Amino acid sequence: MYFFFWFTACKSSTLPYMAEHVAPSVAQLKITIDRVQAMETDAQEIANFMYASYGAYDRRAIRAGEMLAAIQRLKWELEPTPQRGRHAVA
Repeated sequence: MYFFFWFTACKSSTLPYMAEHVAPSVAQLKITIDRVQAMETDAQEIANFMYASYGAYDRRAIRAGEMLAAIQRLKWELEPTPQRGRHAVA
């Protein structure tokens, strides 16, 4: 019951997670993509080190591989996609 009251009290539009989002500019998106690529390079080096040091089945090496997979998913999300809606061609 406490959760219900907290949830209804937090439905205010003044909360930061309820704010309107603004799409990044082309320059901001390019900087972000460059930073993610640098992160991927660093993560690959870390993963290689973990695999070489501990073996492929050690949890540290597995987590390093998961880190690489997460960065790859982020890169996919940042790729431009065709717009859907009234401007899309069927």
